[in-house]
Amino acid sequence: MAGRPEEAFAVLARIVGTNPRTYKRWRESKIVLGPRADDPTELDAIEVGAVHALFSQLGDSDGRNAWNRVRARLLQLEPTTATRVVWAEPYQITLCLTDEEVGVAASTDNQPVTVVRVGIAAIEARRRLRQRASGL
Repeated sequence: MAGRPEEAFAVLARIVGTNPRTYKRWRESKIVLGPRADDPTELDAIEVGAVHALFSQLGDSDGRNAWNRVRARLLQLEPTTATRVVWAEPYQITLCLTDEEVGVAASTDNQPVTVVRVGIAAIEARRRLRQRASGL
């Protein structure tokens, strides 16, 4: 039974296309909370999908800062394709649920802006977990 949680780490890592050691490091650093059981849950998939998207586009340090700011709210929402994180330099992080919110958050005075589609990443990770569970 002790090996099953490692199996869950590997499943979640595979779902988003990251190295299982990277996922394990995220877990040990408390960046991600899951897996919450022997088998990954949909919430685990949503979490790892969003984290992977942020880290892929913002890098480790900025990805961690952004995730710490949006984690609680994002994990309470049903992700949609419109769910995005707007990262405007320096350290202005906004979780947006509509195009209008993205437009407002991205309106900065000549500051670099990155828009991360965390909703799409979370939905895709959840879809892949469902496929795995159904044996497809």
